[in-house]
Amino acid sequence: MGASGVGKSSLVMAGLLPRVARDGVTTVSVRLQPHVDLAPILAMRAERMVVVFDQLDEVLVADPQLSRTVDAAVAELTARPRTTVVVTLRDDFLPHAEKLTPVIWSAWRRQRFALRPMRREQLREAITSPLRTVRPVRLADGLAELILDDAPSGPAALPLVEHTLSWLWDRQENAELTLRAYRKIGGVGAALSEHAELVLSRLTEAQQQQARWLFVQLVRADTVEPGHDRESTRDIRRIASHDDLTDAQWTLAHQLAGTRLVATTGGGDAQAGTVELAHEALITAWPRLQTWVNETRSFRLWQDRVLRERLTAWSSATRPADRRRALLRGRELRESLRRLQSARIERYEPPEPEQAFVRRSQLRRRSVWRRSALAAALLAAALSWVPIQLRAVGVRQHSTELLQRRTTAAQQLVGRAEATRSDDFRKALRLGLAAYRLWTATPAASALYATVLSTPLVATLAPPSQGTEVYGVGFSADGRVMAATTGHGALWDVSDPSPPIRLLSLTGHTGRLQRVAFSPDAATLAGVSSDRTATLWDVRWAGRLSGRLIQSACAAAGGGLNQAQWAADVPAVPYETTC
Repeated sequence: MGASGVGKSSLVMAGLLPRVARDGVTTVSVRLQPHVDLAPILAMRAERMVVVFDQLDEVLVADPQLSRTVDAAVAELTARPRTTVVVTLRDDFLPHAEKLTPVIWSAWRRQRFALRPMRREQLREAITSPLRTVRPVRLADGLAELILDDAPSGPAALPLVEHTLSWLWDRQENAELTLRAYRKIGGVGAALSEHAELVLSRLTEAQQQQARWLFVQLVRADTVEPGHDRESTRDIRRIASHDDLTDAQWTLAHQLAGTRLVATTGGGDAQAGTVELAHEALITAWPRLQTWVNETRSFRLWQDRVLRERLTAWSSATRPADRRRALLRGRELRESLRRLQSARIERYEPPEPEQAFVRRSQLRRRSVWRRSALAAALLAAALSWVPIQLRAVGVRQHSTELLQRRTTAAQQLVGRAEATRSDDFRKALRLGLAAYRLWTATPAASALYATVLSTPLVATLAPPSQGTEVYGVGFSADGRVMAATTGHGALWDVSDPSPPIRLLSLTGHTGRLQRVAFSPDAATLAGVSSDRTATLWDVRWAGRLSGRLIQSACAAAGGGLNQAQWAADVPAVPYETTC
């Protein structure tokens, strides 16, 4: 355990593991990051083994569930004979560790090793001793002391000195790291910033714009507390996966991998790789990056803490109901749309998985609105029928008792429908149809029919432009409806082919729609897109609604109440068929 930059990983990887490996101990290390697979580690067996979980802090915030999995793995491994587990952790993440990893926390309290920043003499040894193995390269007289004088105190010293030495190594003269080169870069404090600016200046204007958003994606921004300035924030390095970056940023990151500003894993074409800052000291030592982080702080906090957390919850959900609940809605969805629009003004397009998640949330909201509107229209119509139909029934039946039963039943049906319309619009329709059934010959039928017709499945778009390529077509079993794909897709009524009537457009797919097919009952349409995803549409409303109101409403509801449902919802009135 220790502060960022103090050398925890270096001590374990370059010191501890090689030392125990020389004694015949099997060693394995895992650089923790979101979505890392621990199964291969747990499957390993050896007579003596040391397992390192490096940088637990990387997942304590970004992936709490993985943190718990790591904790369980530590418990399992340490229960084995002659197996030792080493965990590295930033000291400012201890509160998170106490909450999420109780096994590790308990072990830390018993056997902790706190690594402190190097003292001056230790840092001098780190500067001079490696050169003893690479003779004849040497340090200029007085250079080591000058570097030590310029290095900041605390944990930031080691990464800054390391970068300075790497810079000087590339500019050695006659096998010597010179004072002239050191002064040229401005000393320890300016070396990293000077290098970053030089790399940035060699990029094109478009690449520099991409670099801005790439680098802020590699920083986990901290909240600026009220009454505190930005100097008190604790922005930290963040590991980004392929899904966290756009294709342009991913490509640029691998181009920059050779500049010692970013570090990558997985190879340039591997979507399973990662990208991170090569030095966390960049966050504090490079003024331009500080400016970028501060300019985008609000957006990045929202992106990490709202959008990506909800997207992760949606992706990991297995039940349809849980996936629906994970979608953005209400204020969160409105904020997401506003922030994405603002980001586009800043010439930033979030990664496609994030944009697709917001679009899916929008489609869900529109679907709920349509269903609620239709259910509300039916319920409103049902309520409007009550006083008129009560009079008609009263005259015909001359039965006050029957009238009271039907009135009470209708009121109960309407109330239950109103309570369920936002969650289950089909059930609300069935209840509304049952209320309608209690009063036939309704004068409001024409108004309700018009309402049904004005509530399409999806919004209708303009016809395709002339010359648009058609990728494929599909026909319903009765031959009345055709689906055509032109990159998007539309449904056509071809029962009378002179001329066919465009019914509605297919939306919700995330790529170019290429192939479509109807289910045997023509109730569902499946489409395959260019991004290798499939989309299903409920097309029972497709075609011209030429039937009566009841037929249209019954089709939308998928049928009326059955006898058991009627007995539960309308116990005071004998069963009547509604569809």
